[in-house]
Amino acid sequence: MPGFVHNEHIYDSRSILDLDKLPKHLGIIGAGYIGLEFSSYFSQFGSKVTVFQANDCFLPREDAGDSHAVKERLEKLSVQFIFNANTESVDKIHGEYPLRLNYTMSTPGKESNQSMDLSAILVAIGRAPATEALNLEAAGVKKGPRGEVKVNDFLCTSQKHIFAVGDVKGGPQFTFISLDDYRIVLPQILGILEGSRKEKSSHNRNQRPIYPNTTFIDPPYSRIGLSESEAREKYPNIKIRKMLAAGVPKAQVAQNTDGFLKVIIDKDADLILGAILFCHESHEMINLFTLAMNENIPSKRLSQPIYNHPVMSEALNELLD
Repeated sequence: MPGFVHNEHIYDSRSILDLDKLPKHLGIIGAGYIGLEFSSYFSQFGSKVTVFQANDCFLPREDAGDSHAVKERLEKLSVQFIFNANTESVDKIHGEYPLRLNYTMSTPGKESNQSMDLSAILVAIGRAPATEALNLEAAGVKKGPRGEVKVNDFLCTSQKHIFAVGDVKGGPQFTFISLDDYRIVLPQILGILEGSRKEKSSHNRNQRPIYPNTTFIDPPYSRIGLSESEAREKYPNIKIRKMLAAGVPKAQVAQNTDGFLKVIIDKDADLILGAILFCHESHEMINLFTLAMNENIPSKRLSQPIYNHPVMSEALNELLD
């Protein structure tokens, strides 16, 4: 877009980490997970933060009540959200705020041109595989519609001796998925080097266990498995266990009492279908649910141990009882 290219005040999620001066007013384009993480960081550092979202969706993959709680918390941290804001261009101006972001506000039956002066802009609208310069066609390696390297379940490309791992192959963009890619590919590479031409691994993408993810806002938002709405569509008899983070002693000790803990359970089998933890240290606690779901441990079993104190995990005695 006009004004964005080679602008020293416009950043992506990597370059903004090199800032040595706090922007007074940071504009973030995109209300996805990365945009929200940086909105939380910079608002707590002391910047004024405004997030621009092209539509009126906020964490659309989450249950409405859960996404509302996240938005409410970020607004409590003084993050401002502007929805239905279609970014058009950026002008360089003089003074304390060197950028003027021009955008169109779109509401049913009405459009209006708006602008806001900012110190810096973070573009957080997603990443695409950087394959254009690799000349993959010359190697006979096929690409998908988004430029990603096409792979099979064993991460082999269209050339049997070439593998692709990490974000470049498309799919979930998580560091821990890249680590699991290594577990798939390494045995095959070792087999080729040893001359056995081992073309399959004992592990592949279809055999991956259920895995969690965390959005590192404050408090962190972690989840695994099905949301409540997804579970209601697939299972006839579920129960929801929910408690406020303020009810956990460790949250009180840490003075971080915002948020909640929610678990979706198949009532017939007493198995956990999903967990949403929006609370202090949820990024650690969610791994208990990862183990329970992958090993089919009944929810009642998680409620029975004597947990250490004060830790967030002791909430399971009450949450799952």
